[in-house]
Amino acid sequence: METTLATFHNIKKTLEEHISLSKTTIKVSVAWFTNKELLGLLTDKVKNGVSVDIIIISDDINNNRLSPKDFLLNGGQLLIFKTNCGKFLHDKFAIFDNKTVIAGSYNWTHSAEYHNSESVIITTSKTAVKQFEIRFQKLKEQVQQFNSSLLINEINKGADIIEQKFSNLEIELENDLLIALEESRKLNAKINFDFVLTFIKSYGAIGATKRLMLTGTDKIQSGFIKMWELNRMDLTFESIIVNTKYSVLFDEQTIKIATERLKKFENPAKVK
Repeated sequence: METTLATFHNIKKTLEEHISLSKTTIKVSVAWFTNKELLGLLTDKVKNGVSVDIIIISDDINNNRLSPKDFLLNGGQLLIFKTNCGKFLHDKFAIFDNKTVIAGSYNWTHSAEYHNSESVIITTSKTAVKQFEIRFQKLKEQVQQFNSSLLINEINKGADIIEQKFSNLEIELENDLLIALEESRKLNAKINFDFVLTFIKSYGAIGATKRLMLTGTDKIQSGFIKMWELNRMDLTFESIIVNTKYSVLFDEQTIKIATERLKKFENPAKVK
């Protein structure tokens, strides 16, 4: 049965779910793509044999924030729609397995996730899917293979300022996480450092931390317990992300999990 619905909240989560469920193809067209976590998920899909094509504009926002090396090395296709061709790519849609389309106002960026009011339509209408397939093919006729020299600073300074704000905040978060890891290493904490570092590389500091939180309060890492024993809870990722300045980067559920973990360890009797 064909379905069509609109959503105005949790759009990134919706995209994550559809990426995860895709088996054969994913086609993405967005002006700006800066979300490292979404790119990491698409890279995972490419590694698992899914064909992934992404079209973005030739703008410095993408150049400064996007790190597509792993995506490209594993066979993903990143295509550049040059803004000096007379038109500006404003299409924002994704096609999953040629069966579902998500289309609307949402760029795959920090701004869209944390700053803007956004909406998308999710449809399995065969007619709509076919129309967007044709549209994607038309766009591909106007693109070039990825080359960083094509990404130039020529549009939308306002968007760049907002993206820079969130990018800087994620960089600060990553630096805090890496400092905490290094200090934990010196204290001989039982942490799989290579695993955590790979997570950060693959999904960015935000995505990696969120995934680590998803183990829940009943699956505390041995490293977390070690930090508690050493009275160095300040080195836990939980303590870092509940910092007020980082609250804008995480959903309520992630913050809730981190807070519950920390509260549980405030009372030694509960840590059994």
